[in-house]
Amino acid sequence: PPKWLRADDSNDDDIHAVGALVTGWSSGLGRASAIALARRGFAIVVPAARGLEAACKSARADARVEFVGPLDVSCARDLDGMRLDGVRARGVDVRVVVHCAGVFNTDRWATKSDGGDPTAAVNFHGVAALTKTVLDDVAPVGKCEAPTNHIRVVFVGSFTHECATARLLSLNAFKRWLKNYGATPRYYNPALNYMWSKVAVSAYATYAHDAWRVTYGDRVSAVLVDPGLINTRLIRGWPTALQRIFCFVGKASGLMQSPAAAASGVVRAVCHAPGDETCPFIYGPTGTHVRESYWMRHGKA
Repeated sequence: PPKWLRADDSNDDDIHAVGALVTGWSSGLGRASAIALARRGFAIVVPAARGLEAACKSARADARVEFVGPLDVSCARDLDGMRLDGVRARGVDVRVVVHCAGVFNTDRWATKSDGGDPTAAVNFHGVAALTKTVLDDVAPVGKCEAPTNHIRVVFVGSFTHECATARLLSLNAFKRWLKNYGATPRYYNPALNYMWSKVAVSAYATYAHDAWRVTYGDRVSAVLVDPGLINTRLIRGWPTALQRIFCFVGKASGLMQSPAAAASGVVRAVCHAPGDETCPFIYGPTGTHVRESYWMRHGKA
């Protein structure tokens, strides 16, 4: 891990590893990102194993994988109850959170147990709730000084946050979605739910980065990363015709990539040096740093 993510006291690194809490770790971009970060020397923190530990150790013999207990990002009880004390006691300080979990619920009649929409719960609400839980645990405001070591939160967005459809529907349409995102999926069609959930993550990343600069100074920062087009399990729930169009366009344009290739962009986002006034937006596996999007500028309002 880069020096700015390690302890200020060099002796502390002999005891505590730099931990990265990765969501969506069981497959696709999340799993590939966890392995790539383990290769860089991060201790990976996940709810369970499912072969991830062996994969990380194949990438780096001394890789560490720690377990934090049940953590379904669509479950409020798991998010509220998540604590890092046990991981910390085992010598791992979580200083990085990578939000890779994502779903595209194509059944507009399917709901969570509380009647809410699964896509909004995982892609947006769970992201915000887990981020708050982690920061309350490692840097509780009003209970201690700002964290002595930098904390980086990486939000995985999507090309949909630059989507012309979203611009045409306008900021007011986005605000209406935010007001109703806990409604049943039939309130919006699946594609709109997915698009607005990713727009919301982009806006939230920018808002959070600005707010953290006020609360924590330069000790907590956000980075938004768009890994580009990836052939992952997420698209396998789409209608067959949409899958074929997505894969054809991706391959014909040369933009389609494997989760392992896309994970390099996530690693670049994790290791991007802090200090930006606004939330950095990093695109693709090469880590191109691009201008903030319309929704990063206006959506947070």
